[in-house]
Amino acid sequence: MLATSCYRLSGKNGSDYPMNLVALTQRVVNASEYHERRDALDQRWFSFLSSAGLYGIALPNHKEQALELFEELPFKGVILTGGNSPVAYGGDAPERDDIDIMLIKMAVEVDMPVMGVCRGMQMIHLYHGGELKTVEGHIVPEMKIEYFNEQRVVNSFHELAVAGVPENFDVFAKADDGVVMGYKYKNMHGIMWHPERQALFHDEDIELFKKVFVN
Repeated sequence: MLATSCYRLSGKNGSDYPMNLVALTQRVVNASEYHERRDALDQRWFSFLSSAGLYGIALPNHKEQALELFEELPFKGVILTGGNSPVAYGGDAPERDDIDIMLIKMAVEVDMPVMGVCRGMQMIHLYHGGELKTVEGHIVPEMKIEYFNEQRVVNSFHELAVAGVPENFDVFAKADDGVVMGYKYKNMHGIMWHPERQALFHDEDIELFKKVFVN
């Protein structure tokens, strides 16, 4: 039988819970042959999070249940993952836009860290009144960027990038063509590459996630 004595999940700030829990959003996949709309998340996310000492809980694209989970579990932060363009830019997953905006608003209210990855950074940008632009040459397995004043290589799988930078945002990553690849505002970070898709996870990405959610 399972042991009945365990830590009670007493809310977002439950200090008695030993795990560093983070909430992850999921992409929407339209499985037309089955007449289903599916939530999906790359399994590599959980391997990457483990390397940073984090434990991920995937939230459904169902507003009421996502809200209840967010309010009841002791999350250290939110990760807005990639996939699905925002609806205003040709995407077909309005339920996902709704979840992202809801989570950003709620995280802001309690000063909770948010990390936006690719689409997630785009949604942070739109939340703050920014716009997106189409870029070329940004769907490549390797791209050189300037990262905290040093050179490094990341992947890149996007056609939409942020257009301009809102006031008070600090840019910490740029591509050679000037496209902003990473920025920070208060407790919000955005990156336009996918740390979970690397065959070998990059130390810089592991340390960034630790800094945002653990340290």
